[in-house]
Amino acid sequence: TSTVVGMYLHLIREEGFKTSQVLLLTFAQNAARELKSRIDAEYRESYDESWVSTFHSFATRVLTKYGRTRGIAAFRLMNGFQEKLLMRHVLGQIKDGSGALRDGTQLRLRTLEPLLKSDALVQDALWLIGILKQNLISAEDFASAAGASGNGKLEDLADIYRLYAAIQERRRVWDFRDVISRCYTLLRDDHDLRRQLSQKFRQVIVDEY
Repeated sequence: TSTVVGMYLHLIREEGFKTSQVLLLTFAQNAARELKSRIDAEYRESYDESWVSTFHSFATRVLTKYGRTRGIAAFRLMNGFQEKLLMRHVLGQIKDGSGALRDGTQLRLRTLEPLLKSDALVQDALWLIGILKQNLISAEDFASAAGASGNGKLEDLADIYRLYAAIQERRRVWDFRDVISRCYTLLRDDHDLRRQLSQKFRQVIVDEY
C-alpha cells in the first residue's frame, strides 16, 4: 500500500499530473478506503476530482457518469443477500408455474425440479451465474450451449439463468459482476467514449491485480 501511495503521489507532485488524470484501481473496498485515507493524509492541496476506487466502483461510476447518455438506464446495485432473495424468487416462480420469459415462454425444470426449495440450489445457481458473468457469457449464450450439450441439469440451470437475468432487467437491479461486464461492453463498443477515457487517464495504477 505504501508503494502504491508513493507512486500515486510521485505522479501528482513530481510528474505534474492532475488527480483526475490518474486512475488507481484496487480489488477490495477496505483497500480502496485505506489508499484514499493515506493519500488524503499526505496530499493536502485542492484537486478537481479523484479516481481512486475498486474495479466495481470504477465501473459503476463510468456507467453512471457516461452511460446515461448512451442508452444505459438508471440501475440499483444488489448486495449478496439481495441476490439470494432474487434467486429464491426466481425458483419460486418456476415452482408455481408463473416463471415466464419476455417472449412468454413458461419455464419448467426437468432434472432439478425436486430441488426448487433447496438452499443448495440457490447457492449453486448463484455461483454458476457469477462465474458465467465474470467470463462475459450471457444467459442466451449459455442456454444455446446447454441445449447443444443435451445435459438436462445444464439446461435447467440455463433456464434459471435466463429467468434470473430477465427479472434483473425488469427491476433494473444489477450485481457487481454486471457492472463490470456492462462497463466492458460499453467501452468495447463505444469508440468515442473509449478514446475519451484513454485521453483522460494518462496513468493507470492497479493494486492487487
